[in-house]
Amino acid sequence: ENKKELQKEFGLDVDETKPLVCFWGRLDQQKGINLIINTIKFLLDEFDIQFVIHGPSGDENYNHFFEQLEKDYPGRVGTHLMWDSFLRHKIASGADILLHPSSYEPGGIVAMEAMRYGCVPVARATGGLADSVQNYDSAKGTGTGFTFKSFSEESFLVAVVRALELYNNKNEWKKLVKRTMESNFSWENVA
Repeated sequence: ENKKELQKEFGLDVDETKPLVCFWGRLDQQKGINLIINTIKFLLDEFDIQFVIHGPSGDENYNHFFEQLEKDYPGRVGTHLMWDSFLRHKIASGADILLHPSSYEPGGIVAMEAMRYGCVPVARATGGLADSVQNYDSAKGTGTGFTFKSFSEESFLVAVVRALELYNNKNEWKKLVKRTMESNFSWENVA
């Protein structure tokens, strides 16, 4: 139900079977926004996905890019390029996959928030993200997301494609989402 509401809010085609990929946060190079910009058209062309992006930008080029992307992919791309502290919760509760390809990340709270809602992160293994997102391992049946090491378009794409392929295996995807939601970042575990 959350996914359907999110699709309606962003003007996407309402279809619970399509993977809904998202990003929220500052549209900034530190957050890996250039990796997303350089790969999102390929992903939209090659995979039947939807994409939602939310966050402020100090760079008008980013705004123009995503506004045009929404026009080029009607019903598949939704944008909200101003900050709304409530909207990120709505996105996390309705989206399937969070893109979090930061060049560096001291804390990784966005991934932790997404995981609590069952939104599986695709994150660069750096800083706090390396501590909080455990790479999915199909042989062991472990992990809470999909990580990549090199800050490159190729490494990022491989991780996203791994996530999209697993999404098609509904049984394994549900297990991953459950593990993701059960992640505990409380002070009890940290201490």
